Amino acid sequence: MPVGVAHLEDATSSVHTLEIGDIVLTVLTDGAVSCPAAWMFSKCNLSAEDLSMFTKGKAVLSFGCALLQVGVGTPEAMNILLDTSLGCVQPPLTKQMTKLRELRDLRHLLAAAGITPEEVNIVTHSHLHRDHTSWNVVPDGADGFRPLFTNAKHIVQQVEHDYWSSTETLRNRCHWDTYIAPLERAGMIELVEGNVEIAPGVSFVLTPGHTPGHSVTQISSMGQMAYFIGDMCHQVVL
Repeated sequence: MPVGVAHLEDATSSVHTLEIGDIVLTVLTDGAVSCPAAWMFSKCNLSAEDLSMFTKGKAVLSFGCALLQVGVGTPEAMNILLDTSLGCVQPPLTKQMTKLRELRDLRHLLAAAGITPEEVNIVTHSHLHRDHTSWNVVPDGADGFRPLFTNAKHIVQQVEHDYWSSTETLRNRCHWDTYIAPLERAGMIELVEGNVEIAPGVSFVLTPGHTPGHSVTQISSMGQMAYFIGDMCHQVVL
């Protein structure tokens, strides 16, 4: 799949696998939209020339996450999910967005990669915006929510956790009580500070800016390297 054009592929390309050395990386794309670039980047003071770079003034956004399979076939094998994307509980799409492809169920995409939610060992969160946390939970059938990845610890930067939990306004903005609180009650969140190695060849690297504790995941194996950048970059102009 060419970099930056996941939204142009058909639905079967929602699961795309490549290898970084001996680490298997599977990109899981569960939806794509277009929206006015002027709206998307309204806080960036873009000039008319900047906006002219967007075809018909539209920004195109793909949503998704990624699965890392480390140590495949060994007793130390680990399944690491990088972010959890849009979810099935009020997916965070706005009226300014036009769907370019239908939303997919992350559980189905994981199944296509040969993994069940129960087999995920670690979930990392680049940050706590809803389009990166919403598959943390599913409805529990009793007007509440339960963790989806029941055997996984969820890794979050301490500064990110502290920021979003600091006021009622911020808690409401990220829907803390829906997507984060059930994990806290279950003791599934692990808070870290700065750069940490979470598995052989996989490091969680603090890159503040988009949010106070935004982080990227660095993947390194057998001389090859890749990064899962979260929202460090939003848009590739084609």
